[in-house]
Amino acid sequence: MLWDPQRIADDLAMNMARPVHWQEAIVAADERDARLAIEMPRVLTCLTRRAGWRGRPLRWSAAARRRPPSGAAA
Repeated sequence: MLWDPQRIADDLAMNMARPVHWQEAIVAADERDARLAIEMPRVLTCLTRRAGWRGRPLRWSAAARRRPPSGAAA
């Protein structure tokens, strides 16, 4: 976990300078039997489907936490 502002800035700059190969990462996770992907917001959910991942992508959002479960009394 980074707390120092300069280290955070350096980390962000490094992450922006290096491309992430999400499809290859998802394929590698699938090959290792990973079966749950949790993300914020939904971009990676679409990429997991496109990569043919056999697991379940789960999207987390503040809106989802406020909604009552299906069939629950409002």
